[in-house]
Amino acid sequence: MDRKVLLAVASVCLAIMMAPTPALAEITLAGHDAVAQADANLRDNIPGILVNSQVLDIIEAGERAYVTDQKNIFGVTKTDQWLFVKVYSSGKLGWVYNGVLGGPLYFEAASDGD
Repeated sequence: MDRKVLLAVASVCLAIMMAPTPALAEITLAGHDAVAQADANLRDNIPGILVNSQVLDIIEAGERAYVTDQKNIFGVTKTDQWLFVKVYSSGKLGWVYNGVLGGPLYFEAASDGD
């Protein structure tokens, strides 16, 4: 391989490795009202390897809830976000999966007009 080509490939690889990665926008919903963008399961616990979790209710798209806590669960390839909410229509409390950080989320902050 030509020395110039090898040098160019090495430079590109180095530039890719040293480039800053975009930070995930940390959207904090805790302490705020949120509106479901799609149907979601309200659970008693965050499911895990050693944790059983049962569905308590279904939050329908458009329903409003108050977010009391927010947990980011870090995995090898993704970070899942869970919200602890109180659903206004039923008064039930529980955990709801909000999606993968950096991707579309199931809940958005409620505006005053919602």
